[in-house]
Amino acid sequence: MLKPEGIEVTLDVAYSPICEGNQYAPILSFKTIDNRSYYYHLSELDYQYYFDYTGTRNTLNCRLANVLKLILNSLRYWILDMHIDDFRFDLAATLVHEFHALDHLNHAVFDRIHQDSVIYCVKLLVEL
Repeated sequence: MLKPEGIEVTLDVAYSPICEGNQYAPILSFKTIDNRSYYYHLSELDYQYYFDYTGTRNTLNCRLANVLKLILNSLRYWILDMHIDDFRFDLAATLVHEFHALDHLNHAVFDRIHQDSVIYCVKLLVEL
């Protein structure tokens, strides 16, 4: 029981990388739901091959509404149901980079967090 002792609980979250890997890895999660709606792909004509900006063979595409929803809903769950105080985002840079335009940042994830009345109240730590 950490809370009664006044100890804050920080959860390390990793939204990229995902355990599924690339085109050679087993289908475990988002590939079965809707492959093209979760990952960055090398080509918009062939959704078999993935951009790998994490070193783990795939990268979630945080520009997509369903990916944003997944991230925000999971953070809310950890806060409201599991009483997590803070989050540390592993490979946070992969959540904001527009990989097709390396000089442009997509702040959708953190903009939405800033606007969310539940998530906004916790500490966010990032690994770049």
